Amino acid sequence: MSRIVVIASVALVVVAIGFVVWTSFGLSDTTVFRGQAASTPRTFDTTGGQEMRPRWGTNIGEADGAKSN
Repeated sequence: MSRIVVIASVALVVVAIGFVVWTSFGLSDTTVFRGQAASTPRTFDTTGGQEMRPRWGTNIGEADGAKSN
């Protein structure tokens, strides 16, 4: 009989500690994460940047390891 009481007591203590940890750290509250996801995206000025050109056709770095290189 005492073995059953000890096992039940240990199980009750584990559940109680889990509940206290869950509520003290606020793991069930997801509003903490919603503020970060709802923030406005940052904007970057993309005017006046470097012109983008393809590298092929300039004979620079073309087909590394080829015989003509």
